[in-house]
Amino acid sequence: GTGGGGGDDGGDGCAGGAGDDCRHSDGHTATQTIVAATRWAAELMFDDLLNWNTWWFTQRRESPLGLLSWGSNPYLYAPDGTPTSQQGIGSSAGVSESGLDNGPSVGNLPFNQTGLYVQNHYDPGLTGMFLMDCLSLAEVADHLGRTEAAAELKARFAVVNKRMLSTLWNATTSTFQGRLSADLTPVPHTTPLNFYPLMAGPRHGGPTPDQAAAVVVNQLTNTTRFSIWPTGQAPTEHPPPPRDARPLVQWYSHKCGPYPCPQSPHALCARRQCNLNQSYGNLVQREHSKLRYEGAAITTLALPGTEAAHWQTHTMKPLFSYTCKNGSAPLDYVIAPGNWTPVPAPGVSCLVTDAQPELYVYPKRLGPSANDLVPLELWHKPGDHYNVASNAGKQDAVALGYRFVMELGFVWPAPGSSNATSWYGLPSVSKEDEFYVWQDYWRGRVWGPMLQFVYWGLEQYTNSSDVVANATAGLVEQSRGLLLRNWLGHDRTQDDGSSDSFEGTGGYVYENYGADTGEGYSYSSSAAPLYHWGALPGFIGLQHAGFY
Repeated sequence: GTGGGGGDDGGDGCAGGAGDDCRHSDGHTATQTIVAATRWAAELMFDDLLNWNTWWFTQRRESPLGLLSWGSNPYLYAPDGTPTSQQGIGSSAGVSESGLDNGPSVGNLPFNQTGLYVQNHYDPGLTGMFLMDCLSLAEVADHLGRTEAAAELKARFAVVNKRMLSTLWNATTSTFQGRLSADLTPVPHTTPLNFYPLMAGPRHGGPTPDQAAAVVVNQLTNTTRFSIWPTGQAPTEHPPPPRDARPLVQWYSHKCGPYPCPQSPHALCARRQCNLNQSYGNLVQREHSKLRYEGAAITTLALPGTEAAHWQTHTMKPLFSYTCKNGSAPLDYVIAPGNWTPVPAPGVSCLVTDAQPELYVYPKRLGPSANDLVPLELWHKPGDHYNVASNAGKQDAVALGYRFVMELGFVWPAPGSSNATSWYGLPSVSKEDEFYVWQDYWRGRVWGPMLQFVYWGLEQYTNSSDVVANATAGLVEQSRGLLLRNWLGHDRTQDDGSSDSFEGTGGYVYENYGADTGEGYSYSSSAAPLYHWGALPGFIGLQHAGFY
């Protein structure tokens, strides 16, 4: 503003925001005034923050290149008081230091048992966070007149940044790839950690705008990988399914050994309760494992708004879950139409498991996603029925000797397919990864801190690349939808007509979220319902709008 006195701007003409050209009556900019008002806090904390940066620089850099790596130092006594010099070290302890628990990109790495006690690994995530820390503290040091500290922080940044660019960038995959320090062997599993080096930014000699654009095009907006929208609106070429659509999860029993093995029946689940039954078995030992996603479908016709109108226009076909028994043989789970009759076989009886449909399908290719819909099919061989919709499922059925029985209707393509648009972006592991389908904690779910760090990286390139700017807007909009789905609430109807716990009631920000459903609590993983960083999916939108 440029007004005179009065009003909320206190006479300074700075109502509605304060930029560098918004000056107060004493000639200082609003930014300078804020810095002056909070200088005491920066002075109070700066030395502790500098010491923390120094600790990482001296204690968590892996030789010989000096890039950052997670670790864990030994301590003298175990919690029970037993003396041991080995307690607390090892690769698993390094994973604990990272906080990534079951994250696939940090587990099972070699560990240096002497010296600095770090994983023998150049970690792109920790390296990117350290580079951001150096730049942020150097800026604070400049404001405080701490010239020597600012110079040291900038020097640390320069050393690590140079090695990061020359060692971690993989032009083939468009990622900053973790590597083993012994021979630079690439570490498998692509996760958001591979994009944290973007936080070094272009202004200080970090990754180039071309590298940032390559990350966006080949990884972030790729629907088979991280599924961020390429613009601030959902793509129309391949419309996403309804928000309440659920993935069709293919399970198999592993009681007889690794897949495939004889007498290993398949079970396709859509509803939460069906997945819970497969996931937890007898609540003592899990007896089933996820094999793949076959597609996505709705499990209720009671959908909100315009989606409800669509289902009223088109007749959806209900499919039911059946259980077939044959003496002491493993149970055979089937999804089929109502009043379905199985292929006659001696001793085999099939009964409907639940009067409520397991899912609904289109009778033919209809609706806004007509061109993307895929047929859900029923295959069979003695002892097992196999419901498949994905190309991988159909190929597996042929290879294992199943015979095609019938087409059941049409469903949306499986999450992670090239034509499957997701409502939510940036899962904790690429959708191409074998662990994505697990949707178990750091294996596939969406985490607020990862959204924040990747946003901090992308936003530094929004002025130099339209591709990056548009994808950043897409990430912001998807993250906003993720937060509001749980804050405003959603359908809570469960298989028995009641509801489970607090899921869907609204008013919660979760520790993490399902990448396919946006649910905080679901069959695959539990998440704390009130968690500080659970609000970050909305907070990055405030930052993007200039409020922070």
